[in-house]
Amino acid sequence: MSRKERFALLRLPTQSMLHIMVDDHKLHQKAEPDLSLVPFIPTQTPLNITARARLTCLPHALATSLVNLGLLTASELAATALEQVAPSPSIKAQCRKLNAAAQERYEKAFSHFTRALSSGRLQKLVLARPYYCQLRRPVAQTLWHLLQHYPQACVYFIYVGNGKFYLAATPETLAVIEGKRLKTMSLAGTMAKDPGANYLWSKKNKHEQQLVTDYIVQVLKPYSQDIALHGPHTHDAGPVVHLCTQIEATLKDKVNPAAVIAALHPTPAVCGIPTVAAMDFICKHEGLLRDYYAGYIAFKDESAWRVYVNLRCLYFDGTMACLYAGGGIVPGSVLNAEWQETVNKLKALQELL
Repeated sequence: MSRKERFALLRLPTQSMLHIMVDDHKLHQKAEPDLSLVPFIPTQTPLNITARARLTCLPHALATSLVNLGLLTASELAATALEQVAPSPSIKAQCRKLNAAAQERYEKAFSHFTRALSSGRLQKLVLARPYYCQLRRPVAQTLWHLLQHYPQACVYFIYVGNGKFYLAATPETLAVIEGKRLKTMSLAGTMAKDPGANYLWSKKNKHEQQLVTDYIVQVLKPYSQDIALHGPHTHDAGPVVHLCTQIEATLKDKVNPAAVIAALHPTPAVCGIPTVAAMDFICKHEGLLRDYYAGYIAFKDESAWRVYVNLRCLYFDGTMACLYAGGGIVPGSVLNAEWQETVNKLKALQELL
């Protein structure tokens, strides 16, 4: 796939229909975007899709829809769906070198993070890292597997031209706002999936998740008439599980949904506490340009705002894929355990590539 035209595919959690949006750059100055991928640092420029053409279809009809919209010819579609990507020793060696350097940066950053936490200046920080790899499966096959394996996730594919794209299956809702009703979640704490579903959550995981819950409630209070909490419970996210509290609120009259979304991002689940100091510290000491990772993807239709934290995501630059994973660091966090948490989270995409 090497065309220049930008387009997006989106499947909302628990839904079966795919939304297809073909971007028209000329409309960016004239109309609100249909889809926005917002960076971790919210003042940076979002990737917007303002559709000149838009339709919905079931996954099995995606191929026909892409051809009908002129995004792919039948021969290009066959190649995209069927051709295996030949392994490249040089790209494999490059990925190995980048991953070794990323691990060194992570270990160095972990020391900076734990010292800052022990000083009491910060209560929590989220430390992330990249993982580089080749794509060995066709893009269409990988997307299909994500749709099948993660029905509770927001799955998207954004093609930005010249063989480059963003892909994700994110488990975390930032906000769904329908009229005056808002739904969000506090998702934090991670364990590897147990086949027997026997989960004994540690004090560290419970504390980390409660920090996120308390933060979200405090942010919502000025905008809400009432707030209700449900949980925490164990939330299935593929190869890992999280602690999750469902949060519902009734917004006050004349509250702007965009203002609530801006206030919620970034939550302590992807940044830290206090927010501004944590973001500043992460930008200085993490050693990673997060770009859109840990930002959010926003989709607005005629009935609701639907916004999801951009996790379990990757960027393919035409040569190799860059995946991202992170975890919450609190006083008492252990380097090997935190590194293993990122390994477990990466499996959500890694095993399908």
